[in-house]
Amino acid sequence: MISELDVYYSILTLLVLGIVLWESFIKRRLVLLAILSAICILITFAAQVFKLTDDGNTQILFSAIFKTALIMIFFALALSWVKDLTERIQIKSGNVFLKLSKIKSGRLFNNILAISGLTGDEKKEVSLTNKNFELLKLFIDRKMGPSEGWLEIKPKSNNRTGNVYDINNHNEIKRLIHSILDGVYGKNMWSNTN
Repeated sequence: MISELDVYYSILTLLVLGIVLWESFIKRRLVLLAILSAICILITFAAQVFKLTDDGNTQILFSAIFKTALIMIFFALALSWVKDLTERIQIKSGNVFLKLSKIKSGRLFNNILAISGLTGDEKKEVSLTNKNFELLKLFIDRKMGPSEGWLEIKPKSNNRTGNVYDINNHNEIKRLIHSILDGVYGKNMWSNTN
């Protein structure tokens, strides 16, 4: 038999849990989840009160409902933390710094792009192919040069051979961006929304 003291402790715990969940969801501007958590806490409170009665069917019904509701609330709380973290990460372009370097390793040179300012003080180093390294170097040199011009991309419909373009194919940019993202976040660990 359930003692009254257990029910009183559970009601006190529910009160504290309700306040914490309410404040947590309201702080994250998730009003509907705050209301849902309050409803679930009330259902759990009713289940605790019905434990003092001898009505077995009602106890089983409320027990099944409140356990499912509490599990849903804690999943919602976990997802709200993830949402909060993603909203907090705001990278400003003025805080991101790039440094290109060639590091000798035996007879070969490794093309390294060092990126800082993405996540605090952490510096990411990305290894680039020769073609990607030269394309990024050309872009940086052009933007930092006296003319501050952009790179020219050969139009898809251009079949003339007399013009010289900085970038001959749109896929060159795509490969450069993919290699940088793979180096920063891990291979295929970022969202590709082509």
